[in-house]
Amino acid sequence: MFNKLGKPFTDFLKHEVERFEVIRNGKFAFDAKQRMLERAQSYAVIEAFRIPFIKIWKPPLKPYLKIIREAERKQVLAREREINEPSHEARAPHTTERHREELKMALCTFTIQYIESRRLQMMALIAAWAALVLAIVAIIVSLLTSCS
Repeated sequence: MFNKLGKPFTDFLKHEVERFEVIRNGKFAFDAKQRMLERAQSYAVIEAFRIPFIKIWKPPLKPYLKIIREAERKQVLAREREINEPSHEARAPHTTERHREELKMALCTFTIQYIESRRLQMMALIAAWAALVLAIVAIIVSLLTSCS
């Protein structure tokens, strides 16, 4: 059943996103976050193409939406803790946690976006094939009616 997340997707969440540090050596590393977002897009594509053709018509989006809801809740809590800390050093763990949750939400939204994009591409492909078949049938019918 394809209601479960793929192994590359879950490995990326566990081993890469959960270990992500936005503050290194006392400085913000937003370039590292940008690189992580770019990597998240590649994992989202892998996850979207893992779903078989038959399941693409009703894709299993619940696991991704569940991760987004949980990450959003944790992000709000981290932001509240971050605001209540007096010093920059004390805010660092909460800032990192908030950015980790943003990465999780981005990964899941990218995945949903690619799943929907793939579904629309399949619909366009089927419509194109149907138009081709109808055009061939119309040519055959016009040839048969002009011969008789």
